[in-house]
Amino acid sequence: MTYALKYTELTRSSCLTQKDLQNPPKRTDIIGQNKAMEALDFGIHMSAPGYNIFCAGPKGVGRTTLSLDAVKKYAATRPAPSDWCYIHNFETPHKPIVLQFPAFAGKVFAKTIKRMVDDLKIALPIAFSDETYKNAIARIEQQYKDEKDSYFGVLEKLITEKNVALVKTSGGVIVAPKMDGKVLEPDGFNKLPKTTRKIVLEQMTKAQKRLESAVKETPKWEENQQRQICNLQTRTVNKVIKNVIGPVEKTFADNQKIVAYLRAMGNDILENVHLFADSDGAVDLWDKYAVNLLITNKPSGGAPVVHLTHPTLTNLIGKIERVQQAGTVLSDFSMIRPGALHQANGGFLIIEIHELLANPYAWNALKRSLLNKEVKIESASDDNSVFDVVSLDPDAIPLNVKLILIGETHLYYALAQNDDEFVELFKILAQFSERTDRTKDAEKQYAALLQNKVRTENLKPLSLPAIKRLIEHAANLSGDKNHLTTNLARLNDIMRESSYLADKTRSKTIQVTHIENALKARKSRLGQSHAEIMELIARGIVNIETKGFKVGQLNSLVVHDQGTFSFGRPNRVTCRIRLGDGEFIDIERESELGGPLHSKGVMILSSFLAGRFGQNTPISLDASIVFEQSYAELDGDSASSVELYCLLSAISGIPLNQAIAATGSVNQMGQIQAIGGVNEKIEGYFEVCKLQGLTGEQGVIIPQSNVQNLMLSAEIVEAVKNKKFTIYAVKTVDEGIEILTGKKAGIPDKKGTYPADTVNAEAADRLLQFFKKAQRFKK
Repeated sequence: MTYALKYTELTRSSCLTQKDLQNPPKRTDIIGQNKAMEALDFGIHMSAPGYNIFCAGPKGVGRTTLSLDAVKKYAATRPAPSDWCYIHNFETPHKPIVLQFPAFAGKVFAKTIKRMVDDLKIALPIAFSDETYKNAIARIEQQYKDEKDSYFGVLEKLITEKNVALVKTSGGVIVAPKMDGKVLEPDGFNKLPKTTRKIVLEQMTKAQKRLESAVKETPKWEENQQRQICNLQTRTVNKVIKNVIGPVEKTFADNQKIVAYLRAMGNDILENVHLFADSDGAVDLWDKYAVNLLITNKPSGGAPVVHLTHPTLTNLIGKIERVQQAGTVLSDFSMIRPGALHQANGGFLIIEIHELLANPYAWNALKRSLLNKEVKIESASDDNSVFDVVSLDPDAIPLNVKLILIGETHLYYALAQNDDEFVELFKILAQFSERTDRTKDAEKQYAALLQNKVRTENLKPLSLPAIKRLIEHAANLSGDKNHLTTNLARLNDIMRESSYLADKTRSKTIQVTHIENALKARKSRLGQSHAEIMELIARGIVNIETKGFKVGQLNSLVVHDQGTFSFGRPNRVTCRIRLGDGEFIDIERESELGGPLHSKGVMILSSFLAGRFGQNTPISLDASIVFEQSYAELDGDSASSVELYCLLSAISGIPLNQAIAATGSVNQMGQIQAIGGVNEKIEGYFEVCKLQGLTGEQGVIIPQSNVQNLMLSAEIVEAVKNKKFTIYAVKTVDEGIEILTGKKAGIPDKKGTYPADTVNAEAADRLLQFFKKAQRFKK
């Protein structure tokens, strides 16, 4: 029985025709994501609590783009949400009041209040500079001047002493010395003769007593005058308030919250009337009468869609700005700034989950907002600040938002397992796939999408062979000839680079050669590690043998993943055995370089060997298995079949063909199971064989179940076609060992005896010899 694959099995060509390109499908943006889009559409339309959406899948498959497109289309059909404003709270200034309006009405209100305040700024100074007002102030002042003058005349009549006079000062009326009809200054008084000073002082004392007795009931002219002026100012301001604020109050008469606000504003102006009468004093007072328009929406704009790319706490729930004054940090309602939750309120908010989890406090604040159905902005205080912080406590805003998180699938399940609130809040999982079935319709969709990208980015047109080559590359990226990758970002990059190369060669269209050159150039740019490894193999520093036969040695195939670039390479596996009691030593695990999956694979070898050869006698040998020249952590079980081939070779003493490398996972029953990266592994070994010279004997053993994944390069397909390289597909270890040794594996008879000159017979005989030796040692 032959296990060699035909070259026609190694790839799958596109069957698109020129006619297919002329009849593109109606929709090309959703390739392979129908289930995800159905879940997304269901979540978008569900209005019940908790039906937020998690769009899961790898990057590049359209999670964000398709979600945004779907949400925007639906949001455009929805009514515009409310406007929100913050206004000053005249009773409790640190608790700003929030006002809700229909879409755009909040902006109208803010403009109305601004015009009203502007009118007040003009009307109040005019009122206080009006001649009628000034004349009234003059009359009040003259009235009290006349009263004070009259009262002073009465007091002067009480003072009859010859050398005493009454003097008016800012502090009231006092007695002073007088000589020859003139009031004396202190220096003049001190120059008088002593006897004269004594007489004058006695007269002043008598006058002071009469004055004190007379002024006990002195009218409070200043107080009364100020009261009258204040009453006049109040009447004047009241008239302005009635003329300016009154019409606005009537406009919003059906909104009691606004009416109360306008009346409180009027009362505040009246309480500070003396400052408004002083044009300089009123400057800072006007700020509190403005409106902080937090959110406004166009009536015909539909529901908002916000894509928050940097979800910090403040970007999410908003913030309260602060200013420093005289050692105190102050805030007021005008310093409240909206966050994405405010902007998306009544609509949709899209956030990348890994960005959200990377920002402290943001995730908990988001959940709290969703659970409480409100956005609460709190002042961020700094406990280490040397300043006192005067913080605000603004009204919370009711929240009605549909949240869409974008992230890797493992993050969804990690959050679902560890966060009960997450399960309650995100009831919809839209799972975006990495690949789609490779049908004729899918290929036509791909072709239409590629051509659309040409138009939107003004690239060189694609020839039909180039389109077919890109589709074949899409199958290669999916790791399966019967599927196509949905990671269109990588295809778009190749197309852009191919267009650049076509332009350099002055080609009117992108041809297959441009795509091939673009792929080679990308490999050269990104594959520095790959090139270095190939050089080490070529120079013999890394030992890889591709010809001859050796016992207990074989080339395994591994894949190195470097993000946007992955490549395969061979890795030498060796096995040594000795007399023992059945212990299998995994040198990778013992040196702490082997992962749990690799260790599991080695343990399966022990189970397989015991099941096949340990039915009548115990296994009396120890074995050591290692990946040679491996200095990094190793995990996975894709090399377990290679380890088993080496083990069987070491036990039986039958050498393995070094020209053939192998890959595949093995189970306890000896069945070969599928592995990942089969194309990269084959291409990596083929490259090494080219370095050392293709002999026609070289090849690779892969699991039969991986044949459907093969999408190999044209060079390998040609080499297989010309019998310079062979790819074998096997289902069992026995099939693989026959290819590697050139001997039959051997099927046991009813007594469990294997036919002579087979691999299993040789292994069984060798194990029996080990058992007999072990028995002799025990004796």
